[in-house]
Amino acid sequence: MISGKPFSEKIVVITGGATGLGFAMSKIIGNYGAHIVILSRNEERLKLAKEKLLYENIECDYFVCDVRDSNKVEETIDRVWKEIGPINALINNAAGNFISRTEDLSSKAFETVIGIVLMGTINLTLSVGKRWISNNVNGNILNIATTYSWTGSGYVTPSAAAKGGVLSFTRSMASEWGPKGIRVNAIAPGPF
Repeated sequence: MISGKPFSEKIVVITGGATGLGFAMSKIIGNYGAHIVILSRNEERLKLAKEKLLYENIECDYFVCDVRDSNKVEETIDRVWKEIGPINALINNAAGNFISRTEDLSSKAFETVIGIVLMGTINLTLSVGKRWISNNVNGNILNIATTYSWTGSGYVTPSAAAKGGVLSFTRSMASEWGPKGIRVNAIAPGPF
């Protein structure tokens, strides 16, 4: 068990941090002293999450951001850096899925899920990581994969494909950026 506030004075950005797993991570990491910055497309959910976190005395800010849009991501990360401070850690948690027979899905369904899950992870990683590299500072990135990233699973094919990409991206980035002091890891929660 971790005691105290080991993340005091650390800024942690969490995509999809207003609900579900992202909110749970926001709460836990915030209770360890981090200043939490949550990103989501849904401002109402962001406001509610911020209220809940502030009620627990967790420092929290939010920004509306569609992780699929690399320009919006760049603008948002720039604002975080200028308005709150340098980011210490990034958790790429934003996700989307269609639970459906694959033959019933359109290409647009795949584009949407891959855009959120894989391209969102890539967009945030590049935006934050480039800043760390140019400033010669260390950083930590945690990507959220899933057990079916390597096993596959029916009826969640767009997510399985995207999360498989996230897992491969994570391994490649860990290899490339590790020597620069940037740790890139993934966890793969099972069903919940």
